[in-house]
Amino acid sequence: MARRGGTLLVILSFSGVLWAQALRPGPENLEVQIRLEDVRPYYPNSEIPFLATLTNRGSDPLLIHMAQVRQRNIRFYSILQTGTSLPGMRQESDEFLIHQSQREIFLQPLALNPGESFSFRGDLKHWLNLAVPGLYEVYGLFAPDPRKPDTVNQSNRITLLIRPLEDRDQEAMQRAQQRFEAVRREVLSRQSLSPDEVIRYFLNARKEQREEAYFLYVNLEMLYRRDPVRDNLFRRSSQQNREKLLADFRLQIWQQDPELVRIPTGWEIEKTEYDSRTARVRTLVWYRDVDFTARRRFVFILSRQDRFWEITDYYMEVLPDTANTRANP
Repeated sequence: MARRGGTLLVILSFSGVLWAQALRPGPENLEVQIRLEDVRPYYPNSEIPFLATLTNRGSDPLLIHMAQVRQRNIRFYSILQTGTSLPGMRQESDEFLIHQSQREIFLQPLALNPGESFSFRGDLKHWLNLAVPGLYEVYGLFAPDPRKPDTVNQSNRITLLIRPLEDRDQEAMQRAQQRFEAVRREVLSRQSLSPDEVIRYFLNARKEQREEAYFLYVNLEMLYRRDPVRDNLFRRSSQQNREKLLADFRLQIWQQDPELVRIPTGWEIEKTEYDSRTARVRTLVWYRDVDFTARRRFVFILSRQDRFWEITDYYMEVLPDTANTRANP
């Protein structure tokens, strides 16, 4: 678990924007990943929430100094792919420039052990001036120590679509939307994950409330038809009705299923067994209730379809009463 230290006030002996100097690479084992909280089109000056995750991919601990004002740790750059920028328009928002000009920085040390991650949320409108509609490519430069703003780690790149407030050029925006959807499908394309990695991805998607990612490795039809009554209904239904049955089933899993709808706070893969076609992953999952932490054991059944493992069934195993523990006040 990432550990935080006390807060340190630093008063710089200079002011102004600190990112104009030549940049040097930060710790090679520090991975910086950014993603939009909701992948959809946005409008000029609208809120654009994002999640940034720092992960120690090395074998030694990393010490990071997190500023109370996140603009001192990370700067974002936007590249306009489609659309026309205005002459003299700057990338930075007014709020970002104000924070960059302040001399005082409140820092909090953060220790990341190997394999540990730390995430924080923000709103891109507090960093970037995105007044011009179009398709943008956005990436970040993260400074592990704001006192050394020229030493940075670059994040991945994400795609952001800004729609005009008045759709005067509808045809152009439709082309941008098509490109946006293509990028989105590419981002959510399957990878050749092992069975235990599929379960980790599945649980993490539920934890982060990412519906499309949650169902990426789920075989809805096989999961639906594991029940004999539903299987009989499915076999007697037309193709159109089958699609509706699966759509309703997906909505039920995401919003109502008493076993899967809860948001996990953590999990542990206990045992993985698999051959060339089938796999069984026994997993402990923790949930936070009002005044205690609940623990459940799931056994996920997976089948290999082409190159990918898919979740086709699951069941819960009974745990002793000690599975529920008091939460810290």
